Amino acid sequence: MSGTTEVNLQEDRGPRMRVLLIIMAILPSIAIALRFWSRTKLPTKGSFPRLWWDDWAALLAGMINIAVCAMGLKMCDIGMGRHVEVVSAENLTIFLKLLWAEYFVFDTGTSVAKASALFFYSRLFSQANTRFRYCIYVVHALNALWLMGILLSVIFECTPIQKVWDPTLPGRCDNSRILWMGSGIPSLIIDVFILVLPVPMVLRLKMNPTRKMLAIGVIVLGYFCLYWSTCLDRSIRRRTSNRSYL
Repeated sequence: MSGTTEVNLQEDRGPRMRVLLIIMAILPSIAIALRFWSRTKLPTKGSFPRLWWDDWAALLAGMINIAVCAMGLKMCDIGMGRHVEVVSAENLTIFLKLLWAEYFVFDTGTSVAKASALFFYSRLFSQANTRFRYCIYVVHALNALWLMGILLSVIFECTPIQKVWDPTLPGRCDNSRILWMGSGIPSLIIDVFILVLPVPMVLRLKMNPTRKMLAIGVIVLGYFCLYWSTCLDRSIRRRTSNRSYL
């Protein structure tokens, strides 16, 4: 019995990725639309207007998410999800250019989504003590530094830059796995900070334990929904990390 595995070069994972991308574009857009609708129905709180920085940051993150999905759909059109062997050299070059550009758009959107959550905490706990506000400022700074670091890493991933989409050029490229780890681990740490940041404030509220747990659950769920599209996009990128597929 042969130990080799026969490869079907006509296999196409593109349709499944296309469905995932469409879902990733629609659901967060609906959530953001409902958020803005609900803001118009609620009374203003203190000195905050109905729509504040957290809402506009969420809207910007949603628009960036749609741009990322549109780029992904274009990548499906030119061969994403298919074996490299059946994709033309011209489409492969276009794909690699789009993938490189998508890193900038995607990471910017991720950072904006984190900022939206932090602005929301500033609105929700506007009467919080100075220590809590400083903690928010620190996480904002970490988020900005993470974005600057990952964008610079992507820019200088290959020398010259054109080698990203033309591997035949002389030069060098950094290990993409190291780049992913350098991006993913700090991003995850910042996410953990954002998730646990409001917990002490909620626990100090004068309400029964059940309501406190529900309040924490609502905050966690809200951030999860905002970050859900990011997780889906990471899933798509892991699928494309298989070297035999685009």
